[in-house]
Amino acid sequence: MEILTLLAAQAAVAIENANLYEEVRTTHERLEKEVRFAQRVQVALLPTAPPKRLKGVEVAAAFAPARELGGDFHDYLSPESNTLVVALGDVSGKGVPAALYSAFAAELVRGRTFRRRYLPDRSSPAGVLSSVNIILHQRQLEEYYCTLCYAVFDLKRRVLTMGNSGLPYPVRCTAEGCSQIELPGVPLGSFPNSMYDEVTLALHAGDVFVFASDGVSEAMNAAGQEFTSERLIEVVAATRHLPAQQIVDSIFVAVATWRGDTPPNDDMTAVAVKITA
Repeated sequence: MEILTLLAAQAAVAIENANLYEEVRTTHERLEKEVRFAQRVQVALLPTAPPKRLKGVEVAAAFAPARELGGDFHDYLSPESNTLVVALGDVSGKGVPAALYSAFAAELVRGRTFRRRYLPDRSSPAGVLSSVNIILHQRQLEEYYCTLCYAVFDLKRRVLTMGNSGLPYPVRCTAEGCSQIELPGVPLGSFPNSMYDEVTLALHAGDVFVFASDGVSEAMNAAGQEFTSERLIEVVAATRHLPAQQIVDSIFVAVATWRGDTPPNDDMTAVAVKITA
């Protein structure tokens, strides 16, 4: 009886462990399936191609999350003829929470972009940033905020109007050289009544504009050194003669080479706009 009692106790433990293992395995498979589907949804929400009706401009982008899901988002839209809107946002944090927050912020940006035809006075870059900021702050998710660069390319008037809420300064290449467009701003969702500035620049054939999240400039190598904005400018300057897609591809290759075997420390997104005519 004593021997059987000992064996029964051990058997009960083994059976319980087997049941727990099966439960963990089932849960793990379900979570993996849900994450894979979430990845498909996130990719589906990103633009696949620039607006076809626009002429004289090339647009391309690349995105690489640090984990299964990322907090970066980007879009290029054409709410009116001869108008291209480029938006690139970066939500604080990584993973599923950041991905959910970025999806919400991206839809807010799209909605306020397409109302330009009805409310042009309230759809300036500064107006869009202010509107999105108010809504995100009202959600009371204080642990999250969003940096966003919002640029309107008026291809008829040949001007760019841009607002920024804390994203790394975009790179601009003209006949005079390459430099950053310095335009600071408070991240969206941080304070209820933040105001944003705008900058207006002339557009010329051959001009190149590159918007990038901080995952590009802050990518680290094994020695803990960052890629930096200076290296980003060097890559853009060296590839500005190439098509827009090759420019963003060159940026990601340069970052991957710099990082080596070091895992990515943040999501990376880059968008290139090239004025071709």
